[in-house]
Amino acid sequence: MNTLFDLANESKKLENKIIDGNFSMIDLGSLESLKDYVCENKDLGLKNTGKVFLHEILGLTGSEISFNYIPSGSKAPFSHKHKENEEVYMVLRGEGSMEIDGKSVKVKEGSVVKVSPAAIRKIESTENSELIVAIIQTRSASLGQFTLTDAEIV
Repeated sequence: MNTLFDLANESKKLENKIIDGNFSMIDLGSLESLKDYVCENKDLGLKNTGKVFLHEILGLTGSEISFNYIPSGSKAPFSHKHKENEEVYMVLRGEGSMEIDGKSVKVKEGSVVKVSPAAIRKIESTENSELIVAIIQTRSASLGQFTLTDAEIV
């Protein structure tokens, strides 16, 4: 069974995709245009408007990144948790709330929330504000080196 989400036929198309040796890139367009992306998993019968996953598109090997547009007065279609991956939610625009293990926390532009794998989470926008969020998933406790312990100044 396929467990990946692909861009649906009716989705906005990616622009300027480059895969070139040591880098890859795409242009997603403006934050407002995120609402025009549609991802789906046909095997599971799931379709999500306003979401694009970058793992397969960019060939990521250590993380999953998604961009998410949640219209005002809307919420994620389901609560979820992970087996191994922690998530970092970065609110790029708007206001809303997250329910994490039954506790509600307000989020707004500039909020950054780290959620452990086992925590049950769900995100929603307020009645008066759309919510645009970037989410990074990485395997919990996998970071061996970071910043200047990993960087080599050349």
